Amino acid sequence: DNFADWEEWAQDPINNTGWMAADKAWSFLAAIIELDNLQYFDGEPEEYVCSLPLFIDGSNNGVQHMTALTLDEKTAPLVNLVPQDIPGDVYMHICRAVYDVIDADYNPDLDGPFEEFMAQYKEMTESLVGLEKEAFKKRLAEVNEFRAESKPQQFSANYFHHIASLKIRRVMVKRPVMTLGYGGTRRGFSRMVMEDNRQTSDYFRVMQLSWASYFGDLIYNTARGGEDREAQLPGLAKILSLFEALASKSLKDNKKLEWNVPITGAPVIQQYHKAKTKRVEVNFRGSVIKLNVTIFEDTKINKEKQKTAAAPNIIHSFDAGHLQMTVVACDFRTATIHDSFGCLPSNMSSLFRIVRETFVDFYESDPLKQILEQQNAIDMMPERGTLNLEDILESDYAFA
Repeated sequence: DNFADWEEWAQDPINNTGWMAADKAWSFLAAIIELDNLQYFDGEPEEYVCSLPLFIDGSNNGVQHMTALTLDEKTAPLVNLVPQDIPGDVYMHICRAVYDVIDADYNPDLDGPFEEFMAQYKEMTESLVGLEKEAFKKRLAEVNEFRAESKPQQFSANYFHHIASLKIRRVMVKRPVMTLGYGGTRRGFSRMVMEDNRQTSDYFRVMQLSWASYFGDLIYNTARGGEDREAQLPGLAKILSLFEALASKSLKDNKKLEWNVPITGAPVIQQYHKAKTKRVEVNFRGSVIKLNVTIFEDTKINKEKQKTAAAPNIIHSFDAGHLQMTVVACDFRTATIHDSFGCLPSNMSSLFRIVRETFVDFYESDPLKQILEQQNAIDMMPERGTLNLEDILESDYAFA
């Protein structure tokens, strides 16, 4: 119905600017230019060589790698490492498990006090706007006193229980779950819950830190296990604990953590340092400026960073190994961004197959065993599941 307009925009986009109203304007313009070119193509439509790249992405790729390492058959369907008619959704799986706990913690008797707190706290915080400095400080002290007396932590479950939209619930767990394999922490999850949602609506704008911490802890414990709760992503939980233990072992041996990526042989060295800082004063055009100067000549190993970074760095190196294998296996041009692989439409059927074959080849080489052998830690090999790696070749949604 709109093709006549598209044709005008495609043929003279500088003067016919209707395309600029599209959600992703430049991508839209590129697409309608291709459509315009196609209608003047002298040949069968299927013979036209489209120059728009297509991309396929891994389905929560960090968790995919951890699942393949541990052959975790429970998590595999959630990240689409097995054939299935409907794509798995690890975010929704964790969301439902989190809300099972919230529903159990929810106390309807607190609904009245909760609503009163919400209304009064919102009114008090809104009254801060436009106040002069001293009046602001006084009013802020009153807000903080009211909050301390109200003990908002008691309303944590009630606050999240009243979020009815399943879509919003899923969005709230998405970024924390996405970062689980890349060093996500309880504190980080709480911050994400707070930061990602406060600007969404007035309801989220008065979110308390205690509520965000409650929700962040639920995501962390649900995925990794804890507080008498079974891990919903057991393969991920095993690998995170294992790689943290590997880092601790290297620290105990007073060594940096280093390994070679299986198959590609790429060398990786992880050695985070903490440098001392010194406060100095310098004169600049008659003014005294205070600076914090980092002294890199006087450093020591950052033990905490070594432990928290081990899993994300090892997984990223495996991710990079898979990427290299995929690019080398393609005899056509590809574009890559992390776990996203692109090519022209005419080559996509080949890339669709190759990206799965290289993933299977990488994990059939048993990279977990190789890493542990390199660390003289083969005795730390965890029990693994029953996932058949060959099933990945038949999964439509592993990379889609």
